[in-house]
Amino acid sequence: MIRESKNKIIAIVFLLFIYKYFNGILIRKISVAYGLNNKYFLQTYISIISILENSFPTSFYKFYLLIDKKFKKGNKAILHNLEDKYKNCKFFFCHINTTVFFNIFTKRKEKYPKETFYRLLIANYIPDDRVIYLDGDTLIFSDLGEMYNLKMGDNYILGFADRGFRYIDILGYSDYKYITAGVLLIDLKNLRNQNITEKFVDYMINNKDSLIQNDQTVINVVLMKNIGFLPPKYGIWNFENETTVLIYRNSLKKKYHKDIYDKYRFLGAFKNPAIVHYVYRKPWLNRKKFKNKFFHEKWWNLKKKFTKHFKKTKSPQKKLYK
Repeated sequence: MIRESKNKIIAIVFLLFIYKYFNGILIRKISVAYGLNNKYFLQTYISIISILENSFPTSFYKFYLLIDKKFKKGNKAILHNLEDKYKNCKFFFCHINTTVFFNIFTKRKEKYPKETFYRLLIANYIPDDRVIYLDGDTLIFSDLGEMYNLKMGDNYILGFADRGFRYIDILGYSDYKYITAGVLLIDLKNLRNQNITEKFVDYMINNKDSLIQNDQTVINVVLMKNIGFLPPKYGIWNFENETTVLIYRNSLKKKYHKDIYDKYRFLGAFKNPAIVHYVYRKPWLNRKKFKNKFFHEKWWNLKKKFTKHFKKTKSPQKKLYK
């Protein structure tokens, strides 16, 4: 009897070990973050839906939502409903202390909401070693596991290559990398180890009248020596056609005096993207003028799916999405 009990205990322990070991190997946990408010909830929700619709069965997504105290409970409930629907996701709400932005936003006429600056504080709110940060104006076409596990080398942040704004030229940097802040792979561990959050905040406060591209300026200047480029399929913009794709690539080549992205790889990213960033015409603002029909229709198809799902949800936020 005693021997049988011991065998059962050993068997249970062994099974637990096997489960934990293989769960860690077979199930990939991927951390994704968004900064959002109530007004931009619809766009962010659709971006999240596009991740879950294209995820692998072996991927588990931890979504971190950077919000303030005004974020509505109804919107939280809608996101939590996705945990039951998709099973491979969990939502965490990070309530940002907005005091640090008060002086900046009371003295500047901001084109963008304060939530865009939340990504500068991300290392203090997310405990993981790395995270994919996305703006709400993105659409995902494939599982993000490959992107999440990219080698970063000495870089703290990887992003889609930008031509570089005039602010960088004004500072006199001759050798630099400049990225768009809408799609990022962030090494949170290094940001914490190097106290980068504090450096972000100090720079933002001390240069609040010169932040031409807001938090994007802060990231590119503070991390000038620790920025790298993502493969173009992660964050390619919603260009109108192949001609505009090549025009942009050539402008990158001219700006950096070298090929940042291979021509055919860049075109391939446009034809078969993993993440599209709607930098140009937003589908929800330009439904009839959107020239790239493929990206346009993909967004609206998910919008219809969202509306259909939303009508079944008893939420006080329904009126926002009519």
